[in-house]
Amino acid sequence: MFLHTEKTNIIKEPGKEEVNAKFTLLGIPFDSTETNLAGQRKAPNSIRNALLEIETGNLFDKIADIGNLIPVEGNASKTLLRLEQTLDDLFSRSPKTIPVLLGGEHTITLGAARAIIKQHEEFDILCFDAHYDLKDNWQGEKINHSTVMRRIWDINRNITFIGTREHSKEELDFFKKNSIDKNNGKIMDSKRPLYITVDVDAFDPSIIPGVSDSVPSGLSIKEFFDALGQFKKRKIIGIDIAEFNPLIEGHITSRNIAYILRELLGLV
Repeated sequence: MFLHTEKTNIIKEPGKEEVNAKFTLLGIPFDSTETNLAGQRKAPNSIRNALLEIETGNLFDKIADIGNLIPVEGNASKTLLRLEQTLDDLFSRSPKTIPVLLGGEHTITLGAARAIIKQHEEFDILCFDAHYDLKDNWQGEKINHSTVMRRIWDINRNITFIGTREHSKEELDFFKKNSIDKNNGKIMDSKRPLYITVDVDAFDPSIIPGVSDSVPSGLSIKEFFDALGQFKKRKIIGIDIAEFNPLIEGHITSRNIAYILRELLGLV
């Protein structure tokens, strides 16, 4: 097993011949900083089960599933350190694989960014999200799902947001002050490798109802792939799917996420 992980026995665990798979699936069942309705910890296995229910062609031949991270419940910092160390372990064994992280809450992206920056000194982040998550702190905490992109900004400022439609005054002021990219522009023509993070509340709630912090008038699935299509020639170095909460709605949402993930990996 990989560092800090446990088996799921849903999708076949990797054998020696699969260590260098194109994609490596890792679940992060963590939702301890959720301030509305927790339940995102149930998402990784729910997405796996949905993937098994749809047509995926030979996709599973390209995926090694290394199980779920064992989080430190109630402690985001220690959980993110475990995620960072697990990805360090993964890259030491399979330097060319593309990690595909199944959250869990959006805080997981910070752990991924800390690991990936050791492999790629410069990379771009494409963030699909209804919220900026750029608060400096939330309820007195520096690391949580409402501050995750601010903490990532501290180590990597090459961020583009798509689907964002709700913000605080603090975030809007920070956004304007730092000329953060939204919907187009700075990273479109970049030659840097690309990390894609998808907070599924970027989608309209009619498509993805199973989220804790839904915002009306979100992206359609077509709009999502039209946006992704602009980056199809880029080198993708990591993907995460975050903020799905099966306790709110687990059937329509999980199947749509499975289709989204299938097409996303196919695009890569």
